Amino acid sequence: MGKYELTARERFTDNVRTQENGSLTYMVWCELLNKIRQGVGVYSNALNVSVSEYALDNLATAEHPHEFKKAGTIRLNVDFKQASVAGNDLWFVATHEPYLLKEKGYSYSYTIKSIW
Repeated sequence: MGKYELTARERFTDNVRTQENGSLTYMVWCELLNKIRQGVGVYSNALNVSVSEYALDNLATAEHPHEFKKAGTIRLNVDFKQASVAGNDLWFVATHEPYLLKEKGYSYSYTIKSIW
């Protein structure tokens, strides 16, 4: 288990397809804080969390990193699980068996708290 204290910019990698960029898995808590340590916290047993300066539609439609436009806000994405995007390389696009999400439905819960 690790503790990360990073900005949204530090979590981001300028990949061409960045929809799931910067994800951290098996998180039990995540706090987004401003410079005076105020913000929001998310707490659970195990979550997939990503934070971004970019809107999802911009990430989904941009074809090159120079097309990324900062949204002016920070987006927090909280998921229970995430399937891998693809295989080992660009030529093998199938997701490896252990990383497939095969259940028809999932449920999870988390708590959101303001931090002042």
